Amino acid sequence: MPNHCYVDESGFFAHEIANESGLTARVLKNGALQTLTAGPILINLLVGSPVGGGATKLYLRQHDKNGSISAWRDALALEPGDTLGVENNTLVWRGTFANAPYTASLALHPRQTTWRWSVTWAGAENTNNSFDAVLVQDVGVASRGQIQNNEAYTSQYIDHRVLSHPKHGAVLAARQNLAQPGGHPWVMHACVGGSAGAVTDGLQFFGTSHRVTGVPDLIKSTQWPAEVLQHEWSMHGLCSKVYQGRETITFVGHFVADHPAATQPLDVETLTTDGFHQEASDPNDLSESGIPSKPAPLLTAQPPTADDLATWCPG
Repeated sequence: MPNHCYVDESGFFAHEIANESGLTARVLKNGALQTLTAGPILINLLVGSPVGGGATKLYLRQHDKNGSISAWRDALALEPGDTLGVENNTLVWRGTFANAPYTASLALHPRQTTWRWSVTWAGAENTNNSFDAVLVQDVGVASRGQIQNNEAYTSQYIDHRVLSHPKHGAVLAARQNLAQPGGHPWVMHACVGGSAGAVTDGLQFFGTSHRVTGVPDLIKSTQWPAEVLQHEWSMHGLCSKVYQGRETITFVGHFVADHPAATQPLDVETLTTDGFHQEASDPNDLSESGIPSKPAPLLTAQPPTADDLATWCPG
């Protein structure tokens, strides 16, 4: 494989965490996931941008007493007053949604190529409101050189399957059919406790109107299409069940460097939900604890300066 050289990105990301297996996650100063990698393999499809953010989203959605979605926000997109930091090798976002604090986190299993997204919101406690969460994870599972040469082409060679887990319901699996360094990478995502909906392509979730409105087609919907779409924006989207009270909603992902055969139903047995460090602290506690959560500069809330553009786009 050719040795690709990229612009120096060290000034872009705010935090990086890694584990013994070689799994590494980087987040940008605006809160977006830049890269999730396992050795030479880029697990996400679209590298996050300090200007445009990233395609990986973790949405909180508030439901009113009639079951309609009354409010939503991306818990990873920092807004004024939010914080982003690292606690116990876990990335932690803290902010406010619908006038109540929330905590979102990304943790890596200490030894395995497995990770966990979690979100807790205080706004559904002692109210008539309920809430759910949506994880949208773009999927590349290929070398960064191949992916950034053509993300759409890479997506066409990813085989998506919806599997069934006895505890967690619909589980999404994706295998890269183009051989990569080390074999055929494979990834699986699940919502712990069961999901209420699943999609396999960005076109299903975001739609085409999102480019104009900025609002994903499915963000206000409780009825998701129950079908696999093989298009040009490979993505695993999972919607949790609806909860009331103080609950933590968790999604897990698992990566395999080489999955020689096509996805099989028994592959769900490799799913791991145990062995992680303790969850991030209470969302009501917005004070600094552990390794401090330092507010990051919100590049998406300010127009870039001439110096910014010269740094990001040299030449």
